[in-house]
Amino acid sequence: MQTWGCSRGRRRAGRCRAGGVAWARSGCSIAIVCGRASHPPGGLRRGRTCPNRGGVPLGRRRRRRATARAAGLGVAGGEAVCHVAVDNLGRFVTATCWGDGRVLLYELASDGALISRFEGAPAADPHAESAAAEADTQGMLARTGFAPRTSRAHCSLMLPDGRIMTTDLGFDLVRVWSYTPGTGLVLDHEIVLPFWSGPRHLIAHPNGTVLIITEYSVEVVVLAPGAPAVTSMLPAAAEAGARPARVASMPASPNGESASGSAIFGVAQVSPPTLRESASAAAIFGVAQIGPATARGAQPFDAGAEIALSTDAAFMYVTVRGSNSVSTLRVDDRGRVHPLADVSSGGDWPRHHLVLGHSLLIAHERSSQLTLFTLDPATGLPTGPTQQLAVEAPTGLAVA
Repeated sequence: MQTWGCSRGRRRAGRCRAGGVAWARSGCSIAIVCGRASHPPGGLRRGRTCPNRGGVPLGRRRRRRATARAAGLGVAGGEAVCHVAVDNLGRFVTATCWGDGRVLLYELASDGALISRFEGAPAADPHAESAAAEADTQGMLARTGFAPRTSRAHCSLMLPDGRIMTTDLGFDLVRVWSYTPGTGLVLDHEIVLPFWSGPRHLIAHPNGTVLIITEYSVEVVVLAPGAPAVTSMLPAAAEAGARPARVASMPASPNGESASGSAIFGVAQVSPPTLRESASAAAIFGVAQIGPATARGAQPFDAGAEIALSTDAAFMYVTVRGSNSVSTLRVDDRGRVHPLADVSSGGDWPRHHLVLGHSLLIAHERSSQLTLFTLDPATGLPTGPTQQLAVEAPTGLAVA
């Protein structure tokens, strides 16, 4: 059994002071991120640690403009920076801004210093007409906490081919970018998700798909490369400032199911006329599956939080705020996901979690605690919590 303690800051009754580091007896260090307003303000170099991205620090959510600092140089951020990811080759970092929807790229010097800053093209709401027709403003507020709809870039993922995939929680949009040195982010294509789904966090599966947890609809979206009959922007058109291909995945039958009961999707295109068929089918992502993230289905006031894979990628774990639960899903040989079971996360408002071998560590923001579960390698199901640690308002975890 693992024992958790505090390696920095004063330890009182098992409580780890904000910003400290907890560790397991096995020697695996875990950086704990806390979100209370009493913590020192910061930009990209202080505050919450970027989960699952090598422990790269990033700014806490703040209404004012954040700043990033490296090698003594200040670089402007955006409003409420909430996630930072590092390029697989160390060429740049990206930052997504929940407050103003910006997607930013900072090129890196050989010593890791930020040397230049670029902004990606702003997002446009693909559901603008549906949003305008929705007269129930109070209903929007109750479901999302925000009205009207606003672009809210939330997370980014470095793809194996060097491109970057980002989520826009406010516009139900997934965006794929390429990187050009000295130019920054070039929009490649966009995937439109259902109205008020709210794509939040995403993770790459070894089978080549990308798995996304939605915050509002509490669903798992499986994106796969090689969607049929889609189009991509001609380079000349992209240079002229035209919008890239926008791929909207929609049910191919009235109820969205095939004769076997499996969800099937066709592809619709909303894009300018200066398009051609993609030279490489693998270059474009499309929706392969959308399904519930929990075995029981979403409950009122639920909100999807985080998504993580087991060490063998055969199972997936999703935390849900509101119900305060963790759900186990199986990933089959075709890359489709199947909910298996839901259990209590052991605290209030599970914000983030990590898979550590055959253990699952969950951070609970409102109950100020971490809970540790044991994972069955055969069934993938968690047992516990086996241990708890008091930590002030943890909002993120990363292997340090």
